[in-house]
Amino acid sequence: MPFACRVMRMAQHPSKPGTIFAALEVNGVMRTTDGGETWKDCSSDLLRLAQQPHLKSKIVSDTYNEGMLDGHAIAISPADPDKVIVAVRMGLFGPKMAETAGRIWRSADSRPPLMAATSRSHRRTEIRCTRR
Repeated sequence: MPFACRVMRMAQHPSKPGTIFAALEVNGVMRTTDGGETWKDCSSDLLRLAQQPHLKSKIVSDTYNEGMLDGHAIAISPADPDKVIVAVRMGLFGPKMAETAGRIWRSADSRPPLMAATSRSHRRTEIRCTRR
């Protein structure tokens, strides 16, 4: 990459304060369960999805996986705290965390790609989606 990777957004589990997810710029998703002492990469399934022709994208790197690893926002559902949604360049994706611990991702919507816009306040991240 022509620039250093950085953390774009973080989301903390509401009832498990040690569990935090981080969306990284062109480097996927990381998860900690010990408050940040150690981090685990949760991007292997995003890489698998990047092999699908409609999810390939590259702008600044030498790999077509780039679009699936380009994290823009991440959020944990207040209604279902084990559901995490990550917004990457290629759309919205989310696992059921209780079932997969961030290892298996799937499209959050089977309809045409979404455009995601994020807004931040000092207390929360909001993801709004519109159809193209």
